[in-house]
Parts: sequence; C-alpha cells; structure tokens
Amino acid sequence: MNRDNLTLKQKWQIKRHDRLFKQGVSKGDIIPYPDAIFENLRPYNFGGIPASILLFIPDLCNGNCNDMSLLMTLAFKDCQLISADTDYLRITAGKEHAGHSYVETKDFGKDTWVADTSTGLLFKKKAYDKLEKPKVKGIRSKKECMESILTQETLASDFGENRYALPMILPNIESIVANAKNTVTVIYRDKLQHEIAEFKKAINYDQIIKEIKADMRMSPKDQEKKFKTKRDNFTSNIKDEETETRRLASLYLKQVEQNPTTDFYRMPK
Repeated sequence: MNRDNLTLKQKWQIKRHDRLFKQGVSKGDIIPYPDAIFENLRPYNFGGIPASILLFIPDLCNGNCNDMSLLMTLAFKDCQLISADTDYLRITAGKEHAGHSYVETKDFGKDTWVADTSTGLLFKKKAYDKLEKPKVKGIRSKKECMESILTQETLASDFGENRYALPMILPNIESIVANAKNTVTVIYRDKLQHEIAEFKKAINYDQIIKEIKADMRMSPKDQEKKFKTKRDNFTSNIKDEETETRRLASLYLKQVEQNPTTDFYRMPK
C-alpha cells in the first residue's frame, strides 16, 4: 500500500488505526502468540511446512487469511472462525475487498482473544473490535472447522509427503526469517529458527539432501527405473484418492440439493 496515493480522509483514518494499535500494545491488549500456540500447532503441516513455522510468519499468511485462520483453529480447544469486513481493509482496499477471517478463542482465561494470522498477533476482543470495527458475515464453530475438508486433509497429511520439495522451500523460509524486516517476524525469529532446526532433525533433512544429490548423479537409465517405481506407487495412491474424492463430491452435491446454503468447507458425512 502506497500511502502517498491515499486521500486525506484515508490518511486520517489510518493514523487513527495506528494510534489505537499502539495503545493496544502499550496496554497489553495486543501481544505476540504465546508458546502454547507453537506447541499446539507443531503436529500439523500445510503443504509440508509445520503450522508452528508457517503461522508465525505473517508475510506468508497475509492474503490467505481464510485457509490460515482455519489452520489456526487447530491450536485451540474453545474457538470459532469469524468472517467479517474489517476497518483497515475497508480504508485501504475498499468495501468490496474488506473481507477478512480471524479466530476468536477463550483458551486464555476469562477474556476472549482474537488470533489474526495476517498480523501474527493476539488481540483482546474488545481491543480488536475497537480497532477493526468488524462487520461479521459468518461464524463457524470449532466443530464445523474440524469437519471442513481442508482441516480433514491437514489432519490426514504426512510431513513426508512433500519432503523432496523441502530443499527448494525451506531455504527461502530461512532467508525470510533471517532477513525479516516485519517487526512481528523479528519478534519470533529465535523461536522460528529453533522450530526450523528441530523440524530438519525430525525429517532427517540432511539425508533428504543426500538422496537428491545421489539421484542427480544417477545414469538416465537408473533414474528412469527409480522414477518408474515412484510413478507407479504415486498412480496407485492417486486412484485411491480419486475414489474418495468422488465419494465426497457425490455427498456434497446431495447436500447442496437438500440445502443450497451448504458450506463448501464442511466435510460431508
């Protein structure tokens, strides 16, 4: 966002927003994610990257708040996913692009807190409502979030599924963390570097690098033989997945026929 292109009214609104944000931080109403969220997210991955890494780097979450907020619900026992138009997006992107998603949770005592994956911070609900003036469009319970197709895929996925892509992905993430200018990422930097190091140990990352280098040294004939075996295994797995996808699609279409307002993200029974 280029603030030079904003109107005087927009600039005044952003100054108000910035002032309220600073007040929230100084009062302790806006805080970094606690360690418990790191720990609760560690077992889950999104595209092969642990949620305990991905959700602590706002630059990787910003613009993908729907999926990232749904992933964040796995960190909490008592929570709900909120879809709403927010003030900052109304000011900077316009009313037609003001849609946002975030998570409300009561896991931290009597107060309700908001986990906003686009900022990577935790807000007391009262402070968040004052800051963003959300116009709520929809609410999904924890149960509904757990039944969503995306969450079911996350729960069923294995860290090993994407391990051979990690040598292309992890170095970029490490670079973002090491060279971060985003204040929030800087706050989490030490924890993120620890998480990345532990993740590498857990998946035997050095061995993956060795396997890839060994594959690159193989003769074309040996490569074709090895990849044919992998392709056959992959094709077999795909057939199983296609069968399950057809089953879910059939059930989903029946749900739509019975109830046109069916939520696409809800997992058919």
